[in-house]
Order: sequence, then C-alpha cells, then structure tokens
Amino acid sequence: MRALLAAAWIGSATAACAHAADRPAVGQDLVGVFQRAASGQPLVVVNIGGSITQAGGGWAWDRLAQAFPASAVVGYNAGLSGTGSDLAVFRLERDVCSHQPDLVFIEFAVNDRFGGDEAVIRDLESIVRRLKLLPRPPAIVLLQSAFQGGIALHRHEAVARHYGLLAIDLHDAVARELAVTGAPWSNLIADDTHPTTGGHQFYAQVIAERLAPFIEQATARAGSPLAPEPPLPGPLSAQPLLLDGQLATFPLQPGWIRRGVASDRWDAEWYQAAISSTGPGSAFTIPVRGTAIGIFYAQQPGSGPMLVSIDGGQPQLVDTEGTIFGQVGFGELAAGTHLLSVAIPPTSGGTTSAPVTLGYLLSAGETGASTALVAQGPYTPAAMARLRFDPLPAERWMVIGPFGGEQPTPQAPTADLATVFLSEPEVDLAVSHPGRDGRAQAWRPATGTGRVVDFAAMSGIDDRGVHYAYAEVEVDQAQRLLAAWTLDYFGTLWVNGARIVTYDCIHGGPGTLHLHALEFQPGVNRILVKLHSGSRGNNFTFALERPAGRVEIRAPPFAPR
Repeated sequence: MRALLAAAWIGSATAACAHAADRPAVGQDLVGVFQRAASGQPLVVVNIGGSITQAGGGWAWDRLAQAFPASAVVGYNAGLSGTGSDLAVFRLERDVCSHQPDLVFIEFAVNDRFGGDEAVIRDLESIVRRLKLLPRPPAIVLLQSAFQGGIALHRHEAVARHYGLLAIDLHDAVARELAVTGAPWSNLIADDTHPTTGGHQFYAQVIAERLAPFIEQATARAGSPLAPEPPLPGPLSAQPLLLDGQLATFPLQPGWIRRGVASDRWDAEWYQAAISSTGPGSAFTIPVRGTAIGIFYAQQPGSGPMLVSIDGGQPQLVDTEGTIFGQVGFGELAAGTHLLSVAIPPTSGGTTSAPVTLGYLLSAGETGASTALVAQGPYTPAAMARLRFDPLPAERWMVIGPFGGEQPTPQAPTADLATVFLSEPEVDLAVSHPGRDGRAQAWRPATGTGRVVDFAAMSGIDDRGVHYAYAEVEVDQAQRLLAAWTLDYFGTLWVNGARIVTYDCIHGGPGTLHLHALEFQPGVNRILVKLHSGSRGNNFTFALERPAGRVEIRAPPFAPR
C-alpha cells in the first residue's frame, strides 16, 4: 500500500472528452504489437505499478510466450510497493522507456485512490501520452486491481476511453468469481488488496482471457502490413502534462556522504547512489529547472526531520522516520530555474539519532523552462538550519470533549468537523457545554506527559467525535513563528481567533508534519485546536519555532485576562 505522501503535486482541470469518433478503437494498439510478435519479432513487456505488480510475476508473460513461440518475449517488472502514478511520472524514463517496450501494463488504480480526480487524471495521462510519443509507441493496458469495499475507477477509465486503451477491471472479475463460487474474499485476496498465490493465478487467467481476442486477430493477420498508428487525441487534462519527468541522484555535498539503506531492505537497490546526512546542520542548495520539483527519500527507524524549501519560501518540515519511503514535492512552479534547499535541524537534544537519506531528485517541466533564476525568499539553508522547534507538551493544554460521534469516522470527516460545539474560535474556560450523549463537558487540564495530546487515552474514544484543546503562549514582541503539528486525523487550527487551516481531506499519514506560519502579538497568544478523530486515532502534537526574546508557554489552569 502507499506511503502517504508529504505533499500534493499538481492538480489539473479536466477538459471535455474528445468525441467518440475521434477516439481510437479500444485495444487496437495491441493488434499491431502482437502482429509483430506473431511474425517472430521480439516482444518486450514492462509492468509498472505498486506492490501488487511487484509480487505479480508479470501475470501475462508466460501466456504471451506461449502465444508467440517464434518471438523472444522478455518481461521487466517495474513494480514498486507503495507507489502510484504520481511517482511513476518521474520514474517512467528509467524504469520503462529505457527498456524500449512493445507492451506496457500499468497498475496504479489502488494506490491512486488517495489522489484527487484532477491530479490522478493528469498523472496517468502524462504517463500514457509520454509512452505514445515514443519513436515506437508501445501498446498500453490498464490493470485495475481488486480492493475490498471498492475504489473509484472513473479516473483511470476516463484516460483509457480517451486513448482507446484496454482496461481490465480485476476488482469486478474477483467479485464475479466469488459470487459464483461462494468462496470468501480471503480465498483470492490476502488482506484488503494484495492477492494470495491463488489470487495472482486468477489475475493471470483473467488478463490472458482479455488479451486472447487481440492475440487471435494479430495471429490471423501475421505477415500482413501493419495498420498505421492513429493520431493522438488532444489532451484530456486542461493543464500542461508532465511529459519529461525524470529521476536524478543528488550530488555529494559537504555534510553528506554517499550511503544508502540497510542491504537487507526490500527496496535497498533503490538507494545505491543515495546521500545521507552526517548530523544536524547538514544543508545544501541545488538549482533545478522545471515546473515540478521534489525529493524521494528513504524512511528509516529513528531518522529525524529535514526542512525543505523551494526558492527560499516557507519550508516544509518532513519527518523521515519510518520503514518505507516518502516523497515531498513542489508543483505549479514558474517555468524557470529554481533553488531547492535542504537542511537538517537539530532536535531538542541537539542531535539526530539516524541520518536522513535522500534517494532521488525529481523534476519535470524542464522543456520550455527558462534559465533565469526566479525570485528568492529568505529561507536559505543556513536560515533553515538555525530553526529550533520546541514542543508544547500535553500538560500545557486545556481540553474539552468528546462532542458528536454518533457514527465512526470513515475516510472523510463526518458533519462533526463543521459542527460548532462551543463558541469557537472564542474560548471561555469557565463555561461547560453539552457533550456526547448530553453529558456536560467542562474544560480540564490534559492528562499524560510528553508531546502527544492523546484524546483516545483521555476519553477511550479513537474512531469518532470531536475534542478541543487550548493553550497560551506569551511573547514580548510581535513576530512570525513557524508551527509544526501532526494530527490524527481531521481538524482546525486557530491562533488569536484567526483560522489558520482546516484539514478536511486526506493530508498524509497521522505522523505527517504540517508547517504553518503564525502571527504572534506581544503578550498572550491563544491557540485553539479542534480535532476530529480518525478511524483509529485521536491525537495531535504541536511544536513552535523558538521565538526571539522572552517566551512563556503558560501552564493551566490559565489565569483570567
């Protein structure tokens, strides 16, 4: 499954579809490729997708070798667990195009479920169109794997229709098979989406059946002239596609060494040319031309955060601790030359316990980009390296709740997030409010220690409802401070009565760090958090950039002002 990404790339509007008469006939690109194979020409097949592809063993390779015994059928598996079409835009050249494919299977429907419609359509169309613009365009088949509960297939289906591609709905095939046999879901799918051994065999069978008519057509036409490639329809997406995405290794920089991840990791081969920080203060800036720029990094147990900025703008604070990988990106940039800066800040103890490891520089949009450097902001690597963040520990918050919670929280917030349960954003700590089941709720000091404000531990509720938390920070001068917080899972942040942000959609994992600039005034500044529980979590953390001058994180109960 996907590691949720730390940033959305580029959204797009979707143009009206081409008229049906302008679209190629579905799957006809397969006929020409199979004609060549039937005549004895080699057949190079590449499967690109996520973990399902990675474990699938090619599915159709054996069937194609049987169908075309005179052809040298070669398969390449470019599956990479946890990835979707948003990363494939950048790895297409290295992992697919470099093999000079005749046939490409694309399997991203499950992992693309986290993306918005416009972004998914744009990313998938960028992949398809780039492949179709190659000197010898390959045939393309979209595979839509099964997912328990179902997924939105309309984005992939729209691209398939627009380009006349064969799309194989494996979810529907699984559902039909189980309905006929009466077997349980686990007979074919081990969890919510990963096939069992029998499930992979079933996928291979379904794909072979869907390819069979095109193989028959091609075999009957073996030796006949190939039909010319039809002209490509106009783009489906209204915004510019990413047709030149690429991966590049990072140059070695002072404070960094050439080191990957542990050799026994399943993805170790991806980090053979990675660079790793040697300690706090490690920082660098590199120029990159394009309209979309990002970093693919390794997550490792104990790894610390990194600050990433484009053109000196407000940095993103990225937590690299974990066991898989992550991606941080900046999209919709001006078509020029940009400066990408990375800095490793010290933790509260002054050191990081494990290095931050950067795998690849991601870029797209170089075509047409100017060599002129765009305007730069104040966040240089040195400035970022000086940033310090101090947590507001649990014991410094007042809390109230639970409210609402008539139903569990699904993958989107319930009406509880928008419901006003108290006089938000104003706070009167002396006033009680009717809470869940009509019981009066009063403000009280949060319990627990450490940086996590854990409503689940305080209330026993981890899958529904709303809680509020309130804190006060006193400073002696007006200043803009960065706040870094995590929330599990939906919520709103106010400072001094002004709403800073509302998270009402998927925003990464529960541990994803979000950075916001806050305007603090001299004296007491009021911070209010409204948290709407996720499906299995109900907590947040909040850290504040160390301010200039005197600061006091006030201890509750707060004195009247």
